[in-house]
Amino acid sequence: MPRTTTRLLLMLCSECFCCLYSVCSMGQWNCTNLSCPGTCSVEGGSFFTTFDSRSYRLYGACTYVLVKSSMLPEHGHIEGVFARCGVKPTEICVKAIVYTNNKVKITFLKGGLVYVDNKFRGLPYVTGDIRIHRKSAKYVQMSTQFGLKMEILVHPILQLYITVQITFFGTADGEFFLLLYVTVHSRISKDIVQRGFIIMMLW
Repeated sequence: MPRTTTRLLLMLCSECFCCLYSVCSMGQWNCTNLSCPGTCSVEGGSFFTTFDSRSYRLYGACTYVLVKSSMLPEHGHIEGVFARCGVKPTEICVKAIVYTNNKVKITFLKGGLVYVDNKFRGLPYVTGDIRIHRKSAKYVQMSTQFGLKMEILVHPILQLYITVQITFFGTADGEFFLLLYVTVHSRISKDIVQRGFIIMMLW
């Protein structure tokens, strides 16, 4: 098939949401339906995108539980520490990202500073099945052997990108498995708030 014809057919194809493999044939996508890793993020200080691609903005200056799952060993979870940082009292930003479990507490701060159990650590750093290293001048990455990866923008402001593998799906509360904690005063639609939690669905 001539290259120009192939390009035309690709333009006419409807959207395909396959994770890894898809082929456009006669204007239609032939998709291999593969489950994908889930990603959520905290950007711009207080803008959250959940694992099911829903977007929210929070206004309260406090500590939020961002990810909690039984797949994280030793009752591990990820917290975000938010504080006021603008002119308006509702303007908040991330001051620290904390991964903690029964054995270790890892804190990420602006500028790429990393503290393990409240002690400063240079990078790269390895503890158990967790490895922390500088991915670039602006990014620090924490990778694990249990399916969790965090990429943290450390300059000019803290931003967080969390990726979990397919094995995390369905590991808590039936079809829901990850929880983003919010205070009762947060400006979130009441229909998605249950007992102080926003439920973040994956796939």
